[in-house]
Parts: sequence; C-alpha cells; structure tokens
Amino acid sequence: MEWKMVDEILADTVTASSFFLSYVHARKPCKIKGSIPDASYDKWKDLSYLKERCGSFVVKVEHREDDHASFGRGRAVLSRLDTFISRLEEGSQQLYLTTQNPDHGPDGRLELMPAFLREISSDFPLHPPLLPTLIPSNYNLWVGSSRVGSSSGLHHDFHDNLYIVLRGTKKFQIYPPQLAHSMYTRGKITTVHHNGRICYEGNETHADGRPVRICLKDAKAELAISEEEVLSGVASAHERLRRAEERLEQALDSMLDDHDSGSAADDEEIPSLEEFESKKQDVQEQPAPASFSHVMLPLAGNCRACFPDFPIDKEIEVLLQPGEMLYLPAGWFHNVVSIGDSFRIHDSNQDCKPNSPNLRSDTSVHMAFNYWFHPPDCVYGKSNEPNILHPYSSDYWLKDWKRRLSHNDKLKSNAELRKSLNKLKDELGDKEVEQYLAKFSTAEDVSDDSNDCDDSYDNEDDDFEDCLEYSQDGMISNDQHKSGEKLHSVHDDMPGLCLLFS
Repeated sequence: MEWKMVDEILADTVTASSFFLSYVHARKPCKIKGSIPDASYDKWKDLSYLKERCGSFVVKVEHREDDHASFGRGRAVLSRLDTFISRLEEGSQQLYLTTQNPDHGPDGRLELMPAFLREISSDFPLHPPLLPTLIPSNYNLWVGSSRVGSSSGLHHDFHDNLYIVLRGTKKFQIYPPQLAHSMYTRGKITTVHHNGRICYEGNETHADGRPVRICLKDAKAELAISEEEVLSGVASAHERLRRAEERLEQALDSMLDDHDSGSAADDEEIPSLEEFESKKQDVQEQPAPASFSHVMLPLAGNCRACFPDFPIDKEIEVLLQPGEMLYLPAGWFHNVVSIGDSFRIHDSNQDCKPNSPNLRSDTSVHMAFNYWFHPPDCVYGKSNEPNILHPYSSDYWLKDWKRRLSHNDKLKSNAELRKSLNKLKDELGDKEVEQYLAKFSTAEDVSDDSNDCDDSYDNEDDDFEDCLEYSQDGMISNDQHKSGEKLHSVHDDMPGLCLLFS
C-alpha cells in the first residue's frame, strides 16, 4: 500500500462544515495555507513585544545539553519569560519554551490557558473559525532557536491539534495511530479508540478523553457480597474478594482524580535558569511520558535491528512555513524538526534603511502557536452522519469548558461562536444553529457522563465523602495511582484511516 501526501488547502476556500466533514470526521491531517481571522499573531514575531507584555511571568523552559541534542526529555528549568528571550537573543540554542501548565483558578479548577498567554489573549480567538465546535483543552506558544534543526522527539498528543507556524520552518514527520503498536511507545498501550485517542495501562479514558469511572455503588456492593462468601467458606471466594477490592480501589481512585482533575504539574523541584547557569543546581532528566517513542529519528541503519517493526516506510512528511497551519487529529505520532529564521526588526523612531545599524536581528528563532481540542468521538468509525454541531457524544467537555471561563471569556466565546456559525445557517439550518448556540450558552456544570455503570450517581458529593472515608481507612490516598484493568478492547481496525491509502 502506498501512502498519500497530506492534503493542502487554502483557508479561505473551505467552510467550517466542509472542513469538519473532510478532515475532522475522517480523522485526516491537513496542511492549511492562510491565517486565522481576527488573530494578531504577527505582533509576537518581534520578541520585544512579548518581553514588554508578559516578560515578568515565570515559564517552564526545556534545556538540552548541546545544539544537536533532542528536546522532549524532561530537562526543565524555570525562567522569567524576558530572561528566556534574552538568552535566545544572545544566541543560545539550548532552550525551548514548550508546554505550559495553566494555573488553578479560585475554585481549584484549571484556568483556560497559561498565565502569560492570558496577558495577550486579546491577540487570538478562543475558537478558531475553522474548528468552531471543537472544545479547546489548552493553548500553547512554542519558541526556540536553532540553526541546524532541533527535534521534539517522536510522540503523539492526546488531543486534536491546530498548529500555526509564526516564524522559522517546521518539518513534521507523522504516522497514523493505526500504527501505534509498532511505534515502541514508552508506555503500555491498552486501547486505540476509533478516533485515534490512545490509552495506556493505568490511564483509561473514553474516546473523547473523559475519565473512565467504575461505578462506586456497584463496586461496594460487589465487595460486600464477596466478603459474605469468604465468611461462608465459598470456594474461590478469596479470589473474588481480591478482585472486588481492586475494583473498589479503582473506583475510589477515579473519584479522587476527578476532584483533583487537571492539576498542574508540581514545579517546586524544578531549578531556576539562574541556579542552573550558576551551577548551583543541575537539571534532572525526568522519565519521558508514556506517549513518547523509544525511537529517535532519523532512524540510523545500525539502530534498525533494535526496532525491527518500526514502520519507517509509512512516514509522511509535512513542511510548514510562516502563514501555514497543520491540523493533526489525536493519536497521530509526530516528530517536529524546528529551524529558525533571521527575523529583522526595526528599532522604533530610528532610521531603518536596509543596511541601517538600527536594524537588529534575533537570528535563528522559530515560533509556533497551537490549539489543543478534546478529540471528538462522533466521527468516522462510530458515526456515519457527520454533523459539525454534534462532534461529541457527551456534553461533558462542553460543560467543563463553560466552568473554566471567566465572565469576559464567556462573552468572547459566545460572540466568536455565533459569528462563525451564523455563516453556516444556510447550510445547517437556522433552527439547528440557534439550538446549539442556546445549549452552548447555558451549559454550566459538568455532568456525570463519564460513569461506566448504568446507574448514574445520585449525589456525587456523598460518593466523594464515601471515597474520603475509605481513603482514611487506609485503602487509598490522593497520591496513589495504580494501574487499572483493561476496560476496552484495542481497535486495530480504524476505517477512517483507509482514506489515506491508495
């Protein structure tokens, strides 16, 4: 079978509904030429703008040992954003602004985006018009410097990704989730959902990323029955009791995770850039996430024997320049090679002729911004009737999204969505669009749609109190995260991906 190249389209020649049908529903990557309307990303190309607007914010920055090593290895330091930018301007190619963790809001839930991006959030829409009904999970800015090309490491994301290149060149080497079992991931794969979402042992989710919860009531009832059988001397009762205890522990664990969901990573042990540079504290390399591959690209000939099943001949290469975007569905493995540019910046109020000394250059900088969306599950392989107004089988993420919004964010979010969907009324129907907008505007509380049992929780707070009671009895604590049983079969057959074969 011969792989096709990724489609290339012009942003202003496709509607949101046609894009949903051809790429989101089909789970196909797509290269998009053009910019996002109402976005002011161009301001960010001048690093002095970022310094001025949000330079005082502390960010997590990856560090690599030399200019040729790969990133994605968990070598992190903390730095003020303006200090990090100064290092890039001084010529450092060993630092990279990567994924940032949003802070917690007053109610304990995660904010919509990292704090420094919040400062410049007026520069970009919350909902890109091409993907108006996908629910954002996070937003991120990627900045680094490299003259020869730096690698992200081969991995996959758990969310759909819209990746927008602002400076430099980005080369994506991508592989579909259908090949996940040949990618030599660091974690043990248990499930590849029909939409590409990949789950690992101990971290099962539904296809859209909702947590899989074992019904607490059923688990407690099973434990009581098994205990009675042990007292009655029933054969194999001890084995049933062991399984019942494990099941209850998993149910309690998922309850605790839900009430502590999305917690930002603990940055207390991460050294500051200044401490690292002064040799007071070394950078400790953290274990790579489960979603990273053991394979380092390019796969040299002498390494082939170590990874005999790696599908090197199935690689698809996508080259992105400033003003181009890549839509990459969840589960697609990718290695990103970034090469910087030589961006010439005019000092304000100065003579700026071509050879003027008042032109300064922050050489070899590369920059990108991306949206991550919760992966839709009403897609090819489950739903044969694509509907941009119904990308998810549950309202779980919609309600979660509304709870994360501030008052001003809600106004902005509703206005953006109405503007995008009003353009589709002739195609989708005025009534259907208005119903969706009304539903979007009124969603407030996260439902219990993540329950795996037939009976939903009558009172989640009571269940959580029960959970804490069991925790105090020593069965499980907040920092225990044990591997769960395999709850879903692996979907080796992913029909949506057949579209990429000829």
